[in-house]
Amino acid sequence: MQPQMFKRRQVAEWSFQSQNSYENPFTDVTVDDVITGPADPVKRLPAFYKGEKR
Repeated sequence: MQPQMFKRRQVAEWSFQSQNSYENPFTDVTVDDVITGPADPVKRLPAFYKGEKR
């Protein structure tokens, strides 16, 4: 995925679809979003499972 720019405090949403099946996707998969800015330190935010392999 290519980096995308958005303004501070702007809501952003991405969707991913897994190629694999997991017995329990809530606990078997970990996905983090890494956010960087020109003057801000790196921030790592946990993603969440919406269902239906997303």
